[in-house]
Amino acid sequence: MLKERPFWLPLQIALVCLLMITALWAALTFESNRWERTAIEQSRRDVTNLATGFREHIRRMIGAIDQLMITIIEENKEANANRIPKWIDESPLLKDMSLQVSITGPDGIMLASSLGLSGRIDLSDRPHFRYHLDPNAPQPYISVPVLGRLSGKWSIQVTRRITRSDGSFGGILVVSVDPHYFSKFFESIDLGHDGVIVLAGLDGIVRARRSADNQAIGQDLSGAPLLKHVQSAESGSYIAVSKVDDIERLYAFSRVPDYPLAVSVGTSTAEIYAAARRDRLGGVIVGVVVTISVIGLGLLLIREVDRRRRQADNSIREQKDHLDAAVNNIRVGMTLWDQGERLIFCNARFIEMYGLPPDQIKPGISFADVLLLRQRAGSFSENAPEHAHKLRSVMLVGQQQSYVLETKDGRTIQITSNPIPGRGWVTIHEDITERRKADDKIAHLALHDILTGLPNRAAFNDALARTMAKARTRGEVFSLLCIDIDRFKEVNDLFGHAIGDELLRQAADRFRAAVAPNFVSRLGGDEFVVIATEATEPDVALRLAKQLTSAFAAEFEINGFRLPVHLSIGISMYPTDAEDPVALLVNADTALYRAKADGRDTTRFFEPEMDRQLRDRWELKRELANALGTDDLVLHYQPIAKTGSDIVGFEALARWSHPSRGAIPPDTFIPIAEESGLILQFGEWALNNAEIALEPMIGFDQLAKVSAARSNPPLDVMMLDPGPSLTAAAQDLIVPFPAEKSKHFADIHPAARSELGVSPCFQVIGLAYNPERIKTPPTSWADMWKPEYKGRVGITSMNSTLGTAFMVEVARMRGGSEANIDEAFKALAELKPNIGAVAANPSQAAALFQQGQIDIAPAIFNEIQLLKARDVAVDIVLPKERGVGYTSTMHIVKNSPHAELAFKYIEACMSPEVQSKLVSAPYMVVPTNSKVKMTGEVAKLLGNSPEELSKKLVVQDWKVINQNRTAWIDRFNRDIKA
Repeated sequence: MLKERPFWLPLQIALVCLLMITALWAALTFESNRWERTAIEQSRRDVTNLATGFREHIRRMIGAIDQLMITIIEENKEANANRIPKWIDESPLLKDMSLQVSITGPDGIMLASSLGLSGRIDLSDRPHFRYHLDPNAPQPYISVPVLGRLSGKWSIQVTRRITRSDGSFGGILVVSVDPHYFSKFFESIDLGHDGVIVLAGLDGIVRARRSADNQAIGQDLSGAPLLKHVQSAESGSYIAVSKVDDIERLYAFSRVPDYPLAVSVGTSTAEIYAAARRDRLGGVIVGVVVTISVIGLGLLLIREVDRRRRQADNSIREQKDHLDAAVNNIRVGMTLWDQGERLIFCNARFIEMYGLPPDQIKPGISFADVLLLRQRAGSFSENAPEHAHKLRSVMLVGQQQSYVLETKDGRTIQITSNPIPGRGWVTIHEDITERRKADDKIAHLALHDILTGLPNRAAFNDALARTMAKARTRGEVFSLLCIDIDRFKEVNDLFGHAIGDELLRQAADRFRAAVAPNFVSRLGGDEFVVIATEATEPDVALRLAKQLTSAFAAEFEINGFRLPVHLSIGISMYPTDAEDPVALLVNADTALYRAKADGRDTTRFFEPEMDRQLRDRWELKRELANALGTDDLVLHYQPIAKTGSDIVGFEALARWSHPSRGAIPPDTFIPIAEESGLILQFGEWALNNAEIALEPMIGFDQLAKVSAARSNPPLDVMMLDPGPSLTAAAQDLIVPFPAEKSKHFADIHPAARSELGVSPCFQVIGLAYNPERIKTPPTSWADMWKPEYKGRVGITSMNSTLGTAFMVEVARMRGGSEANIDEAFKALAELKPNIGAVAANPSQAAALFQQGQIDIAPAIFNEIQLLKARDVAVDIVLPKERGVGYTSTMHIVKNSPHAELAFKYIEACMSPEVQSKLVSAPYMVVPTNSKVKMTGEVAKLLGNSPEELSKKLVVQDWKVINQNRTAWIDRFNRDIKA
């Protein structure tokens, strides 16, 4: 029997249990509240930082657009100067976000457009035009999203009033910005499933939005909380329930300085609280379990204290172990201190977090001694007595204390101390390292290029400004290098954007290594810039440029392709060439322009003469644009061939008689037109001034051009491959060919004529190969699957007739048909290890042989003959299964004002005189007129007549193919990408 205890022992036990339960629930309550507070405050900081970042991005972007607009307006000060500068097409700023740049006259009629739109387009009723009728209206004007009358696309109009030199109203300059540019940018940030980002005007109209449905462009938010908050404050945050989807969100907003816009970023409070609520539930469960255990323990002790002292002590010990296990599994470190600053309790997480000796952290140890142990472990660097005194002062007045600690091993710990009135205090220690890393990542993304990881344009502008300010103060010199990757666009066009992106990533690595420790940035596209603070002399800058070119001497190897890459470099020096950031960058870019003009793969320093020559070239571009609307440009027609007294074709020759410069040769102004983008307007001018317009085409996109202007078609004759030809007929875009008037129609091979048109030539698809690398010519389509051709086979996209025809023929070989080419897709999967390149069209497929990228591929006979004429190592055979033949048909466009001339043109193309020329070098096409004898390479491979040729070819049923072609193209693109 145990010795009886005094009567107060049960009360003492009860008080101890109550204290333990109080401490536990105080800690759990505090932890629960802190979890929610921390979650909401952290999310508030996150969305506020995002709103601020987006605000700065939009402010800088619109500011840059405004500066471009001011520059363009300055160039259009004079009366009748209504032109879009050439450099607009090259502007990295507008490439991704702008739909078009246009000039509207004072009467509201569009005068010029970067898209080369023609015809009378009246915009006088548009709000952005009427806004500028008031000369005192603030500039610029940013419109609500509008639907383009011609493009059918949404756009935001950023406009400025054009005031002529004499002060008169000259119209407006419009930059049409694609609102989906903002939406795509917003989509790059993960705000959870219900996150939302809105770019709205102070008028309450949504310009762009990122949300789950992303369908709110143009939405009116006049009654929404956002507009009320934006009107009363520059920035802030609030919690509100969305009227759109009834979701409660935490919103942060920020007005865009200088512009009537505001950015709002919202994240679902349900997602914010989700983790905290899960932790709270776990804590409640633990608290309930522990509370019940403690209460049970107390009752057991009280009931059994007089009879089973030993048993009661064992039960207490067991229950304490349960409590320790529960508290030790909490993710945060927790300590409980009494009023005498002695440790009552701490969990294992606290000891583990600071690397403390467990045998010394025992109940009763003083707070000051624990701080000393933390000092020895390297997790506390302050003065221990002073910190203890400071905490004691705060706890005595019942205040909470919270601060952040950075440990030597790189962790970030948030420490919060809460007083327990009359009993001491509880301290919570939470490792917030990962949360801090997430904040740092967001800050990094705002100043770095996502693709390459290099600093972006915003970071470059800041770095250049700081470098220039430092150099100005200390009287230092530095260099600025503008760098372009030569012919980078060809890489994208030929190999696809995935290869181009990987090339940019690898190029960025070489830039970092070659110019370290100098600052290198990617401004956009293939344009890079280096701030070379160590290059204080031209010789040093030139050595750095040579380091760069040497770093790119080795070819890039990407997905089995070997890509030679060269650099063009332009250099300007501070302060010799300019003393402000914009001018210094412009001068380096001017030197880069000269380097590219001098043959690329070279380096040029800026010289004042370059600026003069560049301005003179810009002036010539301006004058050329003006000449397109005058009699200074004329077309001279020269006959191509004659049959008796009949002219069978014409060559249109452009001539420019400048009023002050005299006659300017075509080899001077045609390259300028090509560089500046005026070549499109030039071509349109030529078509409008020529008697008849012919546009050979093999794609569906040109059909849309004719369909959009049925009553006034942009061309009179068009030549189509069989797929588009059937579509044009179905859409009623062409008229029947007047065969009864033709003297050549009866001579055309039956397979090359129909009631809607005739074909001047057969297209023949065979198997091309490199005879220098493949000594034994292939004999079958199946040879492409041979293992020895791994990585050496080329194919063409199914967007082209060549690619579709090849896939249909492969299907036929394996038991399929024009209606079902599943077998071809199975064969394509087997062919993948051998595929070295996928061309977009037949011309690119032929070019792959010239560049040595492939050794065997399906190809068009004529394309290969053109390469052979240039001494390229390539030849072509007809497989034993037979080649594929099809016709490209010429049609008279419906509603053409020159239908008679169009008929004569097609008639001339069918004549023996013209076709006998086409069958000869350099064209070497297969004629369709039975009176024309096939000779040379054509006869050698294909036979002496169309009849003999037809026995060697398979003619596919394009009426059946067209029914499934769109779905096949999508499947082909998915399979090739996979």
